[in-house]
Parts: sequence; C-alpha cells; structure tokens
Amino acid sequence: RAVSPVLWAAGIVLLLAYGLTAMATQPSLLPAIMRGNGYTGAMSTTVSIVWMLNVLAAAILWRHRGHSLLNLWCTVVAVISAFEVALSAVFNHRRFDLGFYAGRAYGLVASSFVLVALIIEHARLYA
Repeated sequence: RAVSPVLWAAGIVLLLAYGLTAMATQPSLLPAIMRGNGYTGAMSTTVSIVWMLNVLAAAILWRHRGHSLLNLWCTVVAVISAFEVALSAVFNHRRFDLGFYAGRAYGLVASSFVLVALIIEHARLYA
C-alpha cells in the first residue's frame, strides 16, 4: 500500500527538481538581482522577505508553550539565520564589502557551532 504514495511523491519531487533547474538555467526567466556590485530592488525585496520569515519563525517558536530541546534548537537556528541574512544582505548594499564577508563568516561559524552542539547533545542523550 505504501508503494503508490512513495512513487507519486518521488515523481513530484523529480518534476519539481527538473522544472526549477530548467528555470534557473534560463536567465530570461529570473529577475536580475545584481547591477554591477550593487543589489537591485528584486534582491532587496527577496532578502527582506527571507529575513522577516526568519524573525517570524523565531518568534513563533519562542512563544510556543512547552519548550522542548528540538524547539529550542530550532529557535537558535532561526535567530542565527536572521542575523546571517541581516549581516550578508540587509544591512549592506554592495557585494564585496565588509558586511558581505562578515555575514558569510558569521554563517559558517554559527552553523558549525550549532552542528557541534547538536552532535554533543545527541551523544549525551544516547549515552
């Protein structure tokens, strides 16, 4: 009984992957996000939406009753992601400036910290 839904899901995923890949390889289908070294309005709008969704996710997770360990770590990741997007793209308006590199470095360090912390917590739970 489970074969049919799995095959449908796999087919849908493959079609979505093919469609999104075809769209991404056709420059005329996507809006321009860079003009020289600066961002266009499409990039600023997209980045602002992503940043607001991260802040909203962190707020929803924080207000949720019964803070589980998974809930706490999801909140941490949402806050880290909001800071990374803010440093990388919201608070700077050019590529290759200090905020551009600081955001990427912060994202690398923060996600590595979260990964190591989750691995340690996971090992403690199973110990």
